Amino acid sequence: MKVAFVGTGNMGAPMAKNLLKAGHKVNILERSRSSRIMDLADSGAQLCKTSAECGENCDVAILMLPSSREVTEVVEGRDGLARSLSPESTLIDCSTSLPSQTKTLGARLAARKVHMVDAPVVRGIKGAEAGKLAFFIGGEEEPVSNIMPLLQALGDTFIRVGDLGAGHTVKILNNLLSLSHLVLLSEVLELSERNDVGFDALVAALMSGNARSATLEQHAERTASSIRENVRFKIALAAKDLHLAAELSTVQGLSNAPSKYFSHVYAKAVEHGLGEEDITTIREVLHFDA
Repeated sequence: MKVAFVGTGNMGAPMAKNLLKAGHKVNILERSRSSRIMDLADSGAQLCKTSAECGENCDVAILMLPSSREVTEVVEGRDGLARSLSPESTLIDCSTSLPSQTKTLGARLAARKVHMVDAPVVRGIKGAEAGKLAFFIGGEEEPVSNIMPLLQALGDTFIRVGDLGAGHTVKILNNLLSLSHLVLLSEVLELSERNDVGFDALVAALMSGNARSATLEQHAERTASSIRENVRFKIALAAKDLHLAAELSTVQGLSNAPSKYFSHVYAKAVEHGLGEEDITTIREVLHFDA
């Protein structure tokens, strides 16, 4: 397939590279001459000056962007993808977007006979590099079926969770659960230290019972450490995702939703200058003044 790929950041760049390895033709935006962009060009990607140019004669466009705001700008803004995507082509939004805005954009694209599928991902940079991402997919059956050869070059787990917008809903819920758990893990580690419980003993105990989780297994050691290195998921992006979760709860009338508290915790971390740090530094919020 010929693919327009917009959003070649930490996640998007290895995804685009895996599409090239699988034999697909890939257009990317040349927003800079960064090493990441030039590496993709050396691997066979076609560099384009605008989103519209990226989308010309493409079967599929894939977006890996921070939020609905950037998605709308790339698709419908000046020189956006909507100007060039042909009828019966498909737009795949792998971003973490607000479901209501996804549905609205999908309806406008449908008027142009362009299909839209939301397919956000989990498993992070390592999953993107290894081609082992998990996709939460929302959309109509036919376009979803048609894009599977592309997705299979990027991941190994594909869960169709419903109609358009359902994929983004599940991604927000996934991040709400995992990022909130990380805040609780931070408090658990802090309290264990203050009560003279060793780290290894604590983790062994928690992993033996109902507290066992992927967050505990993957992040406990990094959260316990004061060393800042190897940023995998920025706190600023986590704060954005939890804001979406809180907004989702507000729309559904959940006035006392815990998501609002956890959203506040991450927003506070950003306010204190931790936005570019890894999510495991969220523990530092416990030491801020109220």
